Amino acid sequence: MDKASDIHQELKDRLASPLFFSFLISWCIINWKIIIGLIFYKNSELKMDGYISYIDFITQNLKASHTLFYPLFAAILYTFIYPIVRNCPLV
Repeated sequence: MDKASDIHQELKDRLASPLFFSFLISWCIINWKIIIGLIFYKNSELKMDGYISYIDFITQNLKASHTLFYPLFAAILYTFIYPIVRNCPLV
């Protein structure tokens, strides 16, 4: 039981990280088509749109820039730059 508690605490610590949470949210916003497709599409609808399976749908809609670079840039911007800009006094 101690192992499960350690894993739970480690997961909780990682999700509490502002950078990780910002990355997760920005990834979901940037890749919204994948999330909507996984939640609402049925196999028949996938086939009608020209996809073979869910994996085919994901691979055709996933781009390298949308997977890592844009969400990471948005997370860094939101986590580190936004608080500085927000607290700067107006000149």
